[in-house]
Amino acid sequence: MNRTFIATAAALVACLALLGCSGDSEKELVAAARTALEKKDSKTAIIQLKNALQKNPQSGEVRFLLGKALMQSGDVGSAMLELGKARDLRFPDEQVLPVLAHGLLLQGQEKKLIDLYGKVALTEPRAAADLATSMGTAHARLGNLTQSKASIETALRLAPDFNPARMMQARIKASAGEFPAAVALIDQVNASEPGNPEGWQLKGDITAFGLADPKAALPIYEKAIEARKVYLPAYSNIILILIHQGDVEGAKAKLKQMATVAGAHPQTRYLEAQIALLTRDLKRARELTQQLVKAAPSNVKVLQLSGAVEYQLGALLQAETVLAKALQLEPDLPVARRLLAQTYLRSAQPGRALTVLAPQIEGNNPDAETLAIAAEAMLQNGNTEQAEVLFSRAARINPNDTKVRTALALTQMAKGNPEAAFASLQSIAATDNGNFADLALISARLRRRDLDGALKAIDGLEKKMADKPLPPNIRGRVQLAKGDVAGARVSFERALSIDPVYFPAAASLASLDLADKKPDAAKSRFDAMIKADPRNYRALLALAELRGRTGGSAAEVGALLTEAVKLNPTEADPRVVLIRHHLATKNNKAALTAAQEAVAALPDNPEVVDSLGEAQIKTGDTQQALASFKKVATMLPNSPQPQLRLAEAYMVVGDSKAAAQSLRRALDIAPNLLAAQRALIGLALRSKDIAEAMSVVRQIQKQRPQEAAGFALEGEVEANRKNWPAAATAYRAALQRSKNGDTAIKLHSTLQQAGQRAEATKFADEWLKANPRDTAFLFYAAGLAAQDKNLLLAEQRYRNVIDQQPDHVMALNNLAWILAKSGKPGAAALAERANAIAPDQPALMDTWAITLAAEKQLPRALEMQRKVVAAVPDNYAYRLTLARLLIQSGDSAAAKTELERLARLGNKFSAQDEVAALLKTL
Repeated sequence: MNRTFIATAAALVACLALLGCSGDSEKELVAAARTALEKKDSKTAIIQLKNALQKNPQSGEVRFLLGKALMQSGDVGSAMLELGKARDLRFPDEQVLPVLAHGLLLQGQEKKLIDLYGKVALTEPRAAADLATSMGTAHARLGNLTQSKASIETALRLAPDFNPARMMQARIKASAGEFPAAVALIDQVNASEPGNPEGWQLKGDITAFGLADPKAALPIYEKAIEARKVYLPAYSNIILILIHQGDVEGAKAKLKQMATVAGAHPQTRYLEAQIALLTRDLKRARELTQQLVKAAPSNVKVLQLSGAVEYQLGALLQAETVLAKALQLEPDLPVARRLLAQTYLRSAQPGRALTVLAPQIEGNNPDAETLAIAAEAMLQNGNTEQAEVLFSRAARINPNDTKVRTALALTQMAKGNPEAAFASLQSIAATDNGNFADLALISARLRRRDLDGALKAIDGLEKKMADKPLPPNIRGRVQLAKGDVAGARVSFERALSIDPVYFPAAASLASLDLADKKPDAAKSRFDAMIKADPRNYRALLALAELRGRTGGSAAEVGALLTEAVKLNPTEADPRVVLIRHHLATKNNKAALTAAQEAVAALPDNPEVVDSLGEAQIKTGDTQQALASFKKVATMLPNSPQPQLRLAEAYMVVGDSKAAAQSLRRALDIAPNLLAAQRALIGLALRSKDIAEAMSVVRQIQKQRPQEAAGFALEGEVEANRKNWPAAATAYRAALQRSKNGDTAIKLHSTLQQAGQRAEATKFADEWLKANPRDTAFLFYAAGLAAQDKNLLLAEQRYRNVIDQQPDHVMALNNLAWILAKSGKPGAAALAERANAIAPDQPALMDTWAITLAAEKQLPRALEMQRKVVAAVPDNYAYRLTLARLLIQSGDSAAAKTELERLARLGNKFSAQDEVAALLKTL
C-alpha cells in the first residue's frame, strides 16, 4: 500500500476527530453540541459549536449554546460575551436572559443583575421562573430577604416544580433556622431529580452545618458524587469534615479519589495543602500554597492557608505579608486575624498583635482563643493586669479547654483566693505540655509583685521553651524589677543568643547601655540586627529614637525614619512614627506631606488614615481631619477608638454636641469604655452640667464597684464645684480600692484647698511612709517643699525620686535648680544629664544655663540661654534670665537692650519690678 496515502488518511482521521467532523452541517454540529451539553460534556460541546460558528458566525442559536457551554466549563467571562452576541443577534430573551442572569451571579454582580433585568417580564413561564429565581438569589446575597422571598414565591407560582426555586426557598428557610422545613423541600427536589448533585450538596450542607450533624452529612455528600463523578464541592466537604473529626487517613483516601477525577484542579491542591499542613509536611504544603497564590493572588482562603504554612515554617515576614493581604481583601476572617496576631507575637510585636485583634476583642462575641492570644500579647507588653482580665474572659466562654481552665484558676484570684488559684495554675502548668498556664502563672505572680514566685514559674516555662527567647526575656524583666541589673543583662543576652533578631531583648540591653552612659554600645545592638536583617524597621526605628535621645537633631532623626519608610514602603509603623516625629517637632507641614504619602501607599490602613487626621488637625484643616476620622470609623465599625478620635476633633472645632454624640456611639460599642466616660464627664463639667457628670460617674461606679476609677472621678466632679469635703470623701473611697499615687496627690491637694493643712501634712507623711517607692507622690511632695522654700527637704525628696528613677527628667532638672540656688556643687552635671535624656527642650536648657552660671561657666551659660531665647523668642522669663547672665558677664549694653525690651511690655510681663531694679544697676 502507498505509505503516503496511509499517512494522509491517518492525519485526516486525527483531524476529523479533533475538529468534531468539520464536514458535518451546522444543524448536525448544533445537535451534537446539545447532546454533549445534556451530558455535561462542555469540552465536546465547545468544539462542536466553534466548528458551527465557522460555518455561520451570525447564528444567534450557536452563540447562545456556546455561551451555555462556556458557562458550564467555568469560563464565565467568555460565556457572557457569547451570550451578549446572541442577544444582539435577536436570539429570544426567554432563552438568553436566564443564562445571562446565572453568569452575573457567578461574577458577583448581583446589583447589576437587578438593575438590568429586575423589571423584565418574560412570557414563557419556566424562563420567567428561572429569571425570578436568579433575582431572589441576588436579593438574598444583598441582604434583602423580603424581596428574595417575594421573587422565589413568584418563581414557584409560575413553575411549582422548578427545582432551582425550591432549592433557593430551602436556603432561605435554612438561613432563618428552619432546618427541618429546608430539608423537607430538598427531599422533594432530590426525589424528582436524583441525578442533580446540587440538591444532595445542599442537603449535606444543611445537615452538617445547620443541624450540626457532620457525620450524617457524609453519606449525603456521597450521593452528590454518585450523581456526578466530578463534583468537587462534595469531595471538599467530605475531606474537611474528616479532617475536623481527626480522621486524617480517611481524608487522605478521599483526596486520592478526588485526584483521580480532578488532580490538577486548584481545589484539589488546596485540600492537599491543608492535609500536608496538618501532617507537618510543611515543604509540600509550601510548594502547593505557592502555586495556589500564584494562580489566585486575591483568593483570601488561599492567602490564609499560605500564611498558616509560612507561620509554621517560621517565615514570619512572609506570613505577615500574606495574612495582612488576606485581611485587607476581607477583614472578616477570624482565622487569618488570629494567625497574624500570633505572627506578631512570635516576632515580639505585641502592640501590633493587639491592634489586629481589636475588632474581634471589641466585638460582641470574641472567642476564647482570640482572648487568649490577646492576653499573651498583654503579658508580652508588660500589662499583667489586663492579661489576667482577658484570661478570665476566656474562661467564661470555654470552661473545658486547658487554656480556659487556667483562666478559671485566675478567677479564684479575683475572688480573693490566691492560694487556691496558684495551686491550680501550678498543677495545670506541671501537667500541660503547652505554655499557656505557665504564662498565666507568671502574669499572676508579677501582678502581685511576687517576683521570686515569678522567677520560679519562669523556670518551668524555660524547660518547655528552651529554644525560644521569650523565657529569658521575661526573666530579665523580673530581674530588673528586683534591681538585679547584672542578672538581667545575662538573661537578655541569653535571649539574643537564642534569636539574634529578637527585638525586645536588644531594646532592653540598649536601655541598660544608655543608663551606663554607653550610647555607642546601645547603637551597636541595633546595628547588629540591621546587619542580620537590613529591612528590620523596628531596629531602624530604635536607632532613630536613640539618635534623638543622644543629641541628634530633628532633621537627623527624620532622615533615619525616612530611610525606614523607604526600605519598608508597605509597613505602617515607620510611616506613622515619621508623621508623629514631625508633629512632635512642630513641623506640621512635613507631617501632613508624610501622612498624605502614607495614605497613598496604604489607603486601607486605619492607623495611617488616623495619623493623616491628626496631621490635618495640626495644620488647621479640621474639616478634612473629621473626614479622615470618619473614614477610620467606617473601616473599624466595631471599634470605639475612631469615635473617641472624632470626639477629640469635634472638641477642637468647639462642637461639644457632636463630640458628645461620638462619645455616646463609642459607649454603644463598648458600654464600659472608661476613656469615653471620662471625656463625657469633662464635657459636662465644661458646660457646668453637674447632674450629667454625676450621672456618668454613678454609671462607672455601678459597672466597676470594686475599682477606684468611679470614685476618683466623683472626687474630680466635686472638686470642680469646690465641694472640698465631698471631694475628699470620694478620693478616700478611691484610695481604699487602689493605692494610686495620682489619687493620693488629688486628696492632698483637696485637703489643702479645704484649709486643712495639718490634715494634709499628716496624710502626706503617712502616705510616704506606707508607699516610699511612689515616685509620683514623692515628686509632688518635693515640689510642695520647694514652694514653701524648704529647699533642703525638696532636695532630699528629689534625690529619692532619682534613686528610684534615674532618668526622671523633671526631678533631675528641679534638683539641679535647687542645688544652684543653694550654692551646692553638681547642679550643672544634673542639668546636663536631664538635657541628654530630653534634648532641645527650652525649659530644661534654661535650667542648664542657670546652673552653668552658678558654677562660673558664664560663656557656656550665655551660649545656652541665647539658644533658649532663639527657640522661644516670646517667652519673657527666658529673656530676663538672659539679661541677668549678661549682667554677670559684664555685658551691660546687651543686658540693657534686653531689659528695655521687657520694660516696653508693661503689664504684659509680671516681673517689671525686677526689670526696673536691674536697669537701675546699669
